[in-house]
Amino acid sequence: MERELVYELVYLILINGLEISTLVMVISKFSNKLLTKLLHKINIIFVLSIVSVILVMFNVIFKEILLAVTLIGFLRYKYDLSLKKIIVIYLLGSSYTIILQLIIVSIFKMLNIAADNYLIATSCNVLLVMITIFTYYYIPLEKAINLYDRFETIILWLTALIAVPLAIYTMAWKTDFESIDYISWIIVGIILWILVVVIIFKELIRIKQEQKANAIYKEYNPILENLISDVKAKQHDIKNQLHAIYGIAERTGDDEVINYLNTLIGGYQFQEDDTLLNTGNKVVSSILYSKKIKAKQHNINLSVNCHSPFPEYPIKEYEFVDILGNLLDNAIEANMKKEQLSDKSIHIKLDKNDTHKIIEVRNTSEPMTIELLNKIFDKGYSTKGNNRGYGLYNVKKIVKSKNGNIEVFYDNNSVCFKILFDC
Repeated sequence: MERELVYELVYLILINGLEISTLVMVISKFSNKLLTKLLHKINIIFVLSIVSVILVMFNVIFKEILLAVTLIGFLRYKYDLSLKKIIVIYLLGSSYTIILQLIIVSIFKMLNIAADNYLIATSCNVLLVMITIFTYYYIPLEKAINLYDRFETIILWLTALIAVPLAIYTMAWKTDFESIDYISWIIVGIILWILVVVIIFKELIRIKQEQKANAIYKEYNPILENLISDVKAKQHDIKNQLHAIYGIAERTGDDEVINYLNTLIGGYQFQEDDTLLNTGNKVVSSILYSKKIKAKQHNINLSVNCHSPFPEYPIKEYEFVDILGNLLDNAIEANMKKEQLSDKSIHIKLDKNDTHKIIEVRNTSEPMTIELLNKIFDKGYSTKGNNRGYGLYNVKKIVKSKNGNIEVFYDNNSVCFKILFDC
């Protein structure tokens, strides 16, 4: 009798340890800030396995919920992450584990690989760990959390939509193990549910993008109106100045006319503003004009060379604003903090050739090492302090999502960011 009890305990510790090991590995894969040390993983697996066995032996109802609360509480106490984010990571990890379990057990049952429940459970969890080890090293699950950082509310809802039905299926399955005979119907239901969730997700992303685009129009349309008014006012001014020139020319010699013309031309920027106005894209014109004003306030010369007609880049207007805004803000800040630079300038080129559509931003800079240039797109990397370093990372992410290429290099006393999209 005692030997049977020992065997039962060993068996329970084994299957629960394997299942919890899977969950812990997946959680640590979803976030590089959780359970980063092997010793932490081993400790939490051991503790949760023992707690799980105790709960099973005393027939505690809803032991999965108690285990979840224990693990989430430990992670919140030990690591500097918000409770909301830890819950999302836990639910994603649990969903991964449950789906794999259901699929493996269903296949075992259909193939009659195991005749008794103990062997099914043990074999399932061993295979579960093996698949998870492969997933841990070769599948980038952490991208799901990157999406959370961008679309927090949407990811919260989608995680709940997936996790709730999975939890219900699991509770029913583990309460009556013989319901495994109908596991194929459960899997079909899960697949259909996930398809519905994916469709909802895509629709929510589309709505969020439209909202962002509308916000951009609201922000930059007034700027464009100011630009047009400014150009019209300058057109009026230049007519008056030309009349004055004629009057002076009638009364004075050539030297005075030349001096006046030099003063007029030196302080006049109509041609540059006209280039900004006629890019062929109102949103791009607006952001270029706003950044030109910002640069001028810091004695930085900003010039633009735009292909005509305006190239049709494979990016949305709000993505264009993200790209240009981040690159130009980076260029302006780089010039602002380098007081020793004698010639502070930024040049933007929006161009195309037979093979590529080009976005290029070049700004004067002190020499930069290859090591620094290689790190410049890394998430969180910045020389400007904490909570910075996401602008250029987002630029690269947008470009890569559209199958484009972005490169950065230093030459002729300038740093150049060059983006290429295939024609």
